[in-house]
Amino acid sequence: MARGRKPGQFGSVNLAPSGRHRARYVGPDDQRYSRTFSEYDAAAAWLAQAQADIAYGKWSPPTRRRGAPAEPSMGDRERLTVAEWSARWLEAGSSRWSARTASDYESRLRLHFLPDLGQRRLGEVSRTDIDAWFSRLKRRRGPGVSRTAYMTTRALFASAVEEGLLAESPVRVKGGDRHEPVRRAKIDGDGHILTPAQVRAQAQAMPERLAALVWLGARCGLRLGEILGLRRCDLDLDRRTVSVRRQAVTCKGGMKETARLKTQASRRVVALPASLVPILESHLKTHARAGKRGLVFPRPGGRGKKSHEHPNSMRRVVSQAAVEAGLPEDLTPHDLRHTCLTEVARAGATLAEIMAVAGHSDPQVAMTYQHATRDRLSALADAVDSLYSGLGSVA
Repeated sequence: MARGRKPGQFGSVNLAPSGRHRARYVGPDDQRYSRTFSEYDAAAAWLAQAQADIAYGKWSPPTRRRGAPAEPSMGDRERLTVAEWSARWLEAGSSRWSARTASDYESRLRLHFLPDLGQRRLGEVSRTDIDAWFSRLKRRRGPGVSRTAYMTTRALFASAVEEGLLAESPVRVKGGDRHEPVRRAKIDGDGHILTPAQVRAQAQAMPERLAALVWLGARCGLRLGEILGLRRCDLDLDRRTVSVRRQAVTCKGGMKETARLKTQASRRVVALPASLVPILESHLKTHARAGKRGLVFPRPGGRGKKSHEHPNSMRRVVSQAAVEAGLPEDLTPHDLRHTCLTEVARAGATLAEIMAVAGHSDPQVAMTYQHATRDRLSALADAVDSLYSGLGSVA
C-alpha cells in the first residue's frame, strides 16, 4: 500500500507499479531525487539519512542508479515534452539494453511516434491521442510496424509512470501488442525450398569468399546474422560442430557484434554434415581472419564496426548469384535456412529436434517447417497406394 507524504514530512514513499517502494525527495538544489527499494523500511531509512545529511550540511547529490533516467526538476516537470523524455529514456537505457535493442527503440520512436506526438507535453498526451496515433500508423504501415512501435511507446510511458512523472500511462490500446502474422504458410512451403542441385548451383555462383555462407545456411539452418557473427573458435571441424553464440546485428555506424541472441534456445550447437568439413577447411585457410577470434566471414578491408559483412549487402549478393544460377531472383538467405529446416522435417525429425536445429523456442514457429510439398504428398500417396497394388482394381 502506498504511504505517500504526510504534511510536514520529508519526502515520500510510494508503491511503484513494479511492486517496489519508491522513495523521493527534493534536495537543496531544487532537484528531485528518487530510489526504489524492495522493502518499505529500506526506503524510509534512505529518506531519513538524506534528511539528516541536509540538516548537518553533509548532503551531496546521491549517485543515480545505473540505467535510471535523470529526473527533471519540479519546474521542468511541467514543461517536459514527450521528445525530451524520450531522449532521457533512451540515453539511460543504453547502459542496460543490447546495441540492437537500443537502435530499434530509437528508430521506432523517431520514425513512427515522435513526428506525431513528440512536441506534446508528456502529461497532456491522452488515451484518445494514443488510440488515434496507433490507428493511423496501422493503416499506413501495417500490423508489424505498428505493433513494435506500440510496444516501444508503451515502455516509454511506463518508465514515466515509474519515475513519478505520470499517474498512469495513456498507452493502453486493446490488442495493440497482438501479433498478426503477415505471411501465410502454403502447401508448397513458405518461401523457396531448393533442391540439393540448386543449393550447389547457388554456392558456385557466389563469390568464392562467400560460397561457404550458402552451405551453412542450407545445410546447418543458421540465420544470416548468426553466420556473419561466426568466429574461428565457433567451428570445431574435428567434432563437426558449429557453436552459435552470437550474431552480427545492424546498428548505427556499421555492424556491431553482440553475444545476446534473441532467446536461450538460439544459443546452440549445430552438427556439421561431413561433406561440409573440407569446404570449411578450405574457407578458413583462404578467407577467414587469423586467430581464434578471427571472423569467418570478414568484410574485405573492414576494421572495427565495419569488420562484419552487412546483411543487406549479403542479400543483394545472394539475389545476384541466384539469377546467375538460374534460380528465382527473390531468393534470400532465409530461403537457405528454410530449405535446411524443411529437409530436416522431411527426414523425419521430431518437433523438438527441429527446434534444436533451428534455435526456436516457440513450437508454433517450428511447426511451420513440418508442412508438406505437393511432390512429397504425391510420393506419400503413391507409397500408400503400392500397399493396395496386389488387390487389383479398387473400383
